[in-house]
Amino acid sequence: MHRRRSFAIQVGLLALVVSATAAAQNAPAQRAKPTKTVKSAPVAAKPVSFDAKPQLAAYAQLAAESYAQAAAESERLKRAVDEFLKTPSDTALNEARAIWVNARPAWLRTLAFRFAQGPVDATDAKNTAIPARRIDAWPIDDAGIDYVEGNPTAGLINDTKVALTREELLKRAQADGRPGAVLGWHAIEFLLWGQDLAAYGAGQRPFTDFLAGQVNNDRRRTYLKLATDQLVDDLKSLAAAWDLKNKQGYAPRFLVLNQREALDNTLTGLARTAYQEIAGRAIATPLDSGDQRDESSDASDTSDRDMFFALRGIRAVWTGEAPTGAQRAGFDQLVQRVDPALAARVTLALHRAENAVSAIEIPFDRTIAAPVDSAMRQKAEVAITALRALGTTLRDVGTRLGATVQVEAPAP
Repeated sequence: MHRRRSFAIQVGLLALVVSATAAAQNAPAQRAKPTKTVKSAPVAAKPVSFDAKPQLAAYAQLAAESYAQAAAESERLKRAVDEFLKTPSDTALNEARAIWVNARPAWLRTLAFRFAQGPVDATDAKNTAIPARRIDAWPIDDAGIDYVEGNPTAGLINDTKVALTREELLKRAQADGRPGAVLGWHAIEFLLWGQDLAAYGAGQRPFTDFLAGQVNNDRRRTYLKLATDQLVDDLKSLAAAWDLKNKQGYAPRFLVLNQREALDNTLTGLARTAYQEIAGRAIATPLDSGDQRDESSDASDTSDRDMFFALRGIRAVWTGEAPTGAQRAGFDQLVQRVDPALAARVTLALHRAENAVSAIEIPFDRTIAAPVDSAMRQKAEVAITALRALGTTLRDVGTRLGATVQVEAPAP
């Protein structure tokens, strides 16, 4: 019997109701045509009066705590990587891998703060240095980093004509038109696990790839060190930007925004994370391509965790659930006062999305490779439908509050 991830979801009396997706008559490598999301009833557009200050203050505090935790976890990963590079062994490599897996959820929960005009999506004067592109970009440019099947000399690691520096990695990470990511969580993942060549398993890079004294090994060691250090610096920078005590940071500016502008941003972030990032990029894109290299955490085969913990971040903002377990003013309380029925719809949509994502069989590679009419792929289709329904219901919240919420990326 194949494993399934089972997560306890406190759903009260709400029950999961999902309909099976009809199988499309496509080639096995393509995603079955998803069932259309049933459009919700129009939300009344009459003006409403409300005070969202408690929710926006709680949002800022949650962002500060979440990024601080993500930064702390990245430093834990850095210590494990440093220890591995000091004395390479199977044990040390497996420890670094385990810490990578356990450190990532803290970052994944911060995805609820993306697409909200915050520092994670800010650009520099050249409009290139978006932190999110360095921190969590995928798919990885395997052959741009290191050797791959059929090409033992591929990648920057094996190109000894190019100096391997942080500046070189940043330049490549920010270059337009590159085929894949070269920095961030997933570049580190690829270096730790290697190329994933198995249908149902993670990569199997040997620890001997990091033994010192050979030119390419030394460059691989340098790359892993540089990428990990850059991840730590990026996450510490985001934590500082949201630090409520940092008068020069972003948090003070956020807290004085017009409430409807702040809701435009925060609700768009939640809606796009559900609709675009999880439903679209994380699930639909690899299903459409039929290529496991398009999944988010391919080398480690932990893409299911990416979906689950990103949703947990949305839940934390909606309910006011702090990382410490403390309860604050959630967006659900705000909407409950304005439109109780709409608040209940969002909560139900969130429960359905969580249950549908939890039902996807793991590793996700199996679903990607399964026939379009298989039960495995239909579970993924149900998840896509549920996540998009969550995104559109959050858009309805914005409409009800007089905010403008986009569930998909705006046209260029």
